[in-house]
Amino acid sequence: MNLKFVKDDNKVSVTIHGDGDDATFSYPEFIKRIYLSRNLDDSQFSGDFSSEEKQSISDLIAEIVSTVLQQEETGGELISNRSGETECL
Repeated sequence: MNLKFVKDDNKVSVTIHGDGDDATFSYPEFIKRIYLSRNLDDSQFSGDFSSEEKQSISDLIAEIVSTVLQQEETGGELISNRSGETECL
């Protein structure tokens, strides 16, 4: 799984790519996929991203992945609430 960031006219779109199953980015879906796959490849960037923007995005993603995997190690679990969003307990 990886994320693809596309910047066009200062508008950024993000897609989650994984095993032939692509989805528009949402945090609940991203966290769910990290939790289930335990794998995240390097993100892809298309468009005019500065090196600082790329680094900031990469750092944020690394922190999210670390938190999700650490939650799993400490016995936390993901649940879906009534609105269909995934939460980490």
